[in-house]
Amino acid sequence: MIARILGTALALCLATAPAFAEALPRPGRTDSRVRDVSYNKDNVTAIDASYGTSTMIQLQSDEKIETLALGDSVAWKVEPNRKGDIIFVKPIEKNAQSNLNVVTDKRIYVFLLRSNTRPAGNQIYAVRFRFPEDETNAKLLAEAKERAANPNLASLNIANANSNYGYKGSSANKPVAVFDDGTKTWFRFEGETPAIYIVDADRNESLVNFRTEGPYVVVDKVSPQWTLRNGQESTCIFNRRLTNVHEPNGLE
Repeated sequence: MIARILGTALALCLATAPAFAEALPRPGRTDSRVRDVSYNKDNVTAIDASYGTSTMIQLQSDEKIETLALGDSVAWKVEPNRKGDIIFVKPIEKNAQSNLNVVTDKRIYVFLLRSNTRPAGNQIYAVRFRFPEDETNAKLLAEAKERAANPNLASLNIANANSNYGYKGSSANKPVAVFDDGTKTWFRFEGETPAIYIVDADRNESLVNFRTEGPYVVVDKVSPQWTLRNGQESTCIFNRRLTNVHEPNGLE
């Protein structure tokens, strides 16, 4: 009975004991002495510096250090660079351990400093912070800007588009690709974009407006026939799905 009570008490003590798990910088792909670590405001980052060796901590390039608070200024030497985005850490006593708190104009960093006497090949010369949240936000912002600039391209399913087009006339104006999605016609040219004319049932030509989305020139119409003109060069483009004209020259 007593043993059971002691066992239960020990389990409760272990369950309520604080858990520490410092963030450890990971070796780089090309040189293990240069390490990367992801920033997390709730993590303590461990810096394992070697006695007699300077370790450089790189923060984000656009932030500036405002305050450095070092626990043991006898066993450790800590200096920022002039710009305020890099910290140099150097242990001046063997097997020393301390903490370092850093406040910048953007973030708060908490470090555990540990000195060691590792051989040169196993030492850490630089620790670079990565910022996954910022990188994700930047990617999402870039994607949002891309969608805003190219609203139709973002939703285009080329696999379901009609690309059954042919041409007749000068190959100088021939597009690299032509297809339509049922409401818009998409052209892609390698060189200069020619003037684009829509051809009606009476073979009358009317100049159309277009816009660019990514690599494509987009016309907000679908037509059985188009004429492309650039100087003396003239090219007819036929939508084989909408016309009985089966031109022998495909666009492939």
